[in-house]
Amino acid sequence: MPEIKMFYLRDKHGFPVACVASTKETEDTVKYTVSTHNPMDRYDKKTARHIALGRLTKFNPLRSTSELSPLGVIVSMGGAIRKDIVQDIINGPFPQRARDAAKHMMKTVFYSE
Repeated sequence: MPEIKMFYLRDKHGFPVACVASTKETEDTVKYTVSTHNPMDRYDKKTARHIALGRLTKFNPLRSTSELSPLGVIVSMGGAIRKDIVQDIINGPFPQRARDAAKHMMKTVFYSE
């Protein structure tokens, strides 16, 4: 079974609004899915992880084209792959609250890169 990485997108108040699950699909692509919090529901990390993982393993992901570095080196989720996923979410067909949280992460986590 391939290794699955997960992380949360948080709004400007630090509240998690989405869970991202990803796995290496081929040598040059990473497949990922996003489960986004419905503001009318209470956010539950366990449920968010379960939904994101289910989408990743049982269904086709919304998008699966985040490219790895030209050297084909897999960087830990703390590096370039996570940044590529976050940038793809900003530009992708995701709920506005997920895109806003991704923009916030890009400014606060990846600001020095």
